[in-house]
Amino acid sequence: MTDYLKLVLIFFAAVNPANVAVAMAAAPGASARDRRTMAVVGIVAAGVLLAAAALASDRLLDLLDVAPETFRIAAGIVMVTAGVRALWGNSHGAEEVAEGWRGGLFPLGVPLLAGPAAVAATISYGVDEGKGLTFGAVVPAIILAAALCLASADRRALRSPLRAAMMLTGALLVGAGAGLVVEGVRAI
Repeated sequence: MTDYLKLVLIFFAAVNPANVAVAMAAAPGASARDRRTMAVVGIVAAGVLLAAAALASDRLLDLLDVAPETFRIAAGIVMVTAGVRALWGNSHGAEEVAEGWRGGLFPLGVPLLAGPAAVAATISYGVDEGKGLTFGAVVPAIILAAALCLASADRRALRSPLRAAMMLTGALLVGAGAGLVVEGVRAI
């Protein structure tokens, strides 16, 4: 598997599109137009945040005085925690959804699309794999998540399959996070 495809798979797990769709299903009464607006704003907000995390990854670690190996371990722990939460079937995020475009910023953009696992992975892989490759691998995951969110809106029949997909993706994230922890420990 190429480095790019590996990163796409990791960011797919970190963003967890099924979790995003499950969480945003809680958006009561949003019109189709509002959901499209939220999706576009969410993609842009998450994209800007994750691009900034990738671009500033070296500087952030320098500012924090943290070695890349140490941050790799921390990112892995954050990813494992998010994966375990998804495995238990706990969707995070959308207890309260703002109306219109604001809902695209919160909760869709942050913390659903650009959540702690995605941000930590972006910083870690931005240092290790390069900023362009990392951001290029993030983009498909956030677009897929927003599209799935739109496609599953108000479709009760999809809730159970989405929960199952969320849990399976959580298991994948646990594995990716554990691998990152092991890589960090080996590098130290």
